[in-house]
Amino acid sequence: MPGMLGSELLHDVHDPEGFVGVSRWRDLDAFRLWEHGEEHRDSTAALRPYRDYQRGRPFAVYRVAGAY
Repeated sequence: MPGMLGSELLHDVHDPEGFVGVSRWRDLDAFRLWEHGEEHRDSTAALRPYRDYQRGRPFAVYRVAGAY
């Protein structure tokens, strides 16, 4: 995907069923362009069965607030 820097699947070391998918993007505009594009739904379809709605929505978008 243009603007995507990489992605990782993180496994919770305290919960064998806990996972988080993280993708890094060049900037928020690149992410939003992909998110609103036609390819978005097809490229994330395999992850839909694993969505966790316990927090109200199955995903979040974060911005870097600081780097050390």
